[in-house]
Amino acid sequence: MRCLFVGALILIASAGCGGPSESPDLRLENPGARTQTADLVQSAIARRYALVFGEDVVDACVATFVDDNLVDHAQIDKPSAADLAAFLCSCVHADTCL
Repeated sequence: MRCLFVGALILIASAGCGGPSESPDLRLENPGARTQTADLVQSAIARRYALVFGEDVVDACVATFVDDNLVDHAQIDKPSAADLAAFLCSCVHADTCL
């Protein structure tokens, strides 16, 4: 009985120790990590515009975006970083986009 138990443990241990030959980057398969990275990029864009044009101006632009896209409590999709930068650039009437 003892030999059977030890043999089963060895078999189970040897089957699980190999692992994948190439370790995949789990961040690529994790939507939460992509979302967090996108949030950081969008925050950096908003901060850049707030430093140059003022926090009140950027807040007003974001409020305008929400008001224009909010229809009867519908969900608002977050814009991509490029779309956010383009929107803020046009909203603050910048000569050159940041």
